[in-house]
Amino acid sequence: MAAIGRSQDLADASLDVAQRGAALGRKYDPDGTYSAEPRGVRAGWNNEFRAGAAVVQDEPGYPAARRMVMADVLIAMESQRG
Repeated sequence: MAAIGRSQDLADASLDVAQRGAALGRKYDPDGTYSAEPRGVRAGWNNEFRAGAAVVQDEPGYPAARRMVMADVLIAMESQRG
């Protein structure tokens, strides 16, 4: 499992999902700036590095909408709408 978590395939898949999430963010908040970036996390019994990625809201188009947009992006990603 640890080898899978460190694999380039998982890193690539995570970044692809985050890029889809960033695209949804731009769709819901066209005046905002959304991007995806690789991120590592620590996990497992030995607190080892695992591959991952994140959707980053660099600049919201409408600041009060930030949580709403990011929550909707997460829901869309989880339900595979994106």
